[in-house]
Amino acid sequence: MHYAVRTMKMGDAQDIQRAAAPTQPDRLKALVRDSEEHFRSAFGEAAIGMALVTPEGRWLRVNRSLCEIVGYTEEELLALDFQTLIHPDDLGANLDYGRQLLDGAIQAYQMEQRYLHKQGHSVWILLNASLVWEADGTPLYFLWQIQDVTRRKQAEQALSSYAEAVVRSNKELEKFAYIVSHDLQEPLRTISSFVTLLRKRYLGKLDEDADTFIDFILDGSERMQGLIQALLTLSRIGRQELEHLPVDTDAVLDQTLADLHTTLEEAKADVTRDPLPIVEGDTQQLGMLFQNLIGNAVKFRGEATPCVHVAAQRQDQAWRFSVSDNGIGIPEKFHNRVFEVFRRLHSRSKYSGTGIGLSICKKIVERHGGSIWVESEEGNGATFFFTMPDA
Repeated sequence: MHYAVRTMKMGDAQDIQRAAAPTQPDRLKALVRDSEEHFRSAFGEAAIGMALVTPEGRWLRVNRSLCEIVGYTEEELLALDFQTLIHPDDLGANLDYGRQLLDGAIQAYQMEQRYLHKQGHSVWILLNASLVWEADGTPLYFLWQIQDVTRRKQAEQALSSYAEAVVRSNKELEKFAYIVSHDLQEPLRTISSFVTLLRKRYLGKLDEDADTFIDFILDGSERMQGLIQALLTLSRIGRQELEHLPVDTDAVLDQTLADLHTTLEEAKADVTRDPLPIVEGDTQQLGMLFQNLIGNAVKFRGEATPCVHVAAQRQDQAWRFSVSDNGIGIPEKFHNRVFEVFRRLHSRSKYSGTGIGLSICKKIVERHGGSIWVESEEGNGATFFFTMPDA
C-alpha cells in the first residue's frame, strides 16, 4: 500500500495558525467581557454598599450590602428614586453636590447623611460619590460607595452627651462649692471670734484641759478658714471669665517673688530664672500659678538650702514652662494624684497647707488650653512642667 506524503510549506502553517488564532477585535471583546464579569462580581459582593444612579436620580444597579443597610430588596430599591431613601434634612446637601458633579465643578464628594430604613428608623451612612462620563462628555451614571456608620455616630453622640453632662455637673459643683464656702464663712467667723474671746478671758483660769480644748478649737477654726478660702479660690477660677491678653511672664514672676519675699527670706531660698516669654492668658491667674508652684518648691524642702529654677522652652505653637527644685521629691506613684483636690502626701504637723494648691494650678493651666505634669523621684527634687499658648 502506498501513501502519498505531502510536505507542508511554511506559508501553509502560517495560514492555519492565523485561521485558528482569535482576531484582535475578538481579544478585545474577551477582555471587555472578563472585565465586566470582574466588575459585576466585585460590585455585587463588596463589603460596603455600592450603587449606580442615573443623572435623573433612579437606581440603576445596587448591591447586596446596600440592600442590607436599608432593608429593601434589590427589586424594591430599583423601583424607587434615591430621594425617597434620604432623610429630608440631608437631601438638600446631596442634591447640591450632585449638581456640582454634573456641572464639572467637582470631581467627587464625601458626606455623612441619614438614610431611611424600610422599617422606619434612620441609618447613618458615609457616602463617597463620583460621576462616570460617556466618551462624548455625556454623564452616564453616579457611582456611590456607601458605608454604614450608625454605630460610630451613636458612639459620638453618646460621648457628646456625656461631655455635656460632665460640663454641667462641673459647673453645678463649682457653684455649690462657691455657695457652701461663702455661706460657711460667717458662722465660722462667729465661732472663731467667741473662742478667741473665751481664750483671752479664761486662759489659765480654768483647768489645763480647758486651755488645751480652746487651743484645739482655735487651730481647727483657722484650718477650716484656710480650706474655705482655698475652695472659694478654686471655684472662682472656674466661674470667672478668662482674659486672653498678651502677658509678660517675666513681669508676672517678678511680682510673684515680691509677694513671696518673706517666705523666701525665712527659708533662705535661692530662686533663679531664664528669660521668660510673652504668652496669651490671664495675668492674675498666671501669678497664682507661679505662686503655688514656687511656694510648694520652698515648702517641701529637705535639709539643703532650697534652690528653685524657672525656665521656658518653645514647643510648636506653645511654651513649655518648668519650675524645678531640690526638695524632698514625689514618689512616682503619686505623680498624678498630687493634682487631686485635698490630696496630701504628708501630715499637717510636718507640712502645712490645704491640699488644694496643685488642683488650682491644674485648673488654671487647663483653662488656658495647656497641660501640667510633674517629673520627680523621691528624695531628688521635682520639676513641674506646664504649657501655655504663644501670644
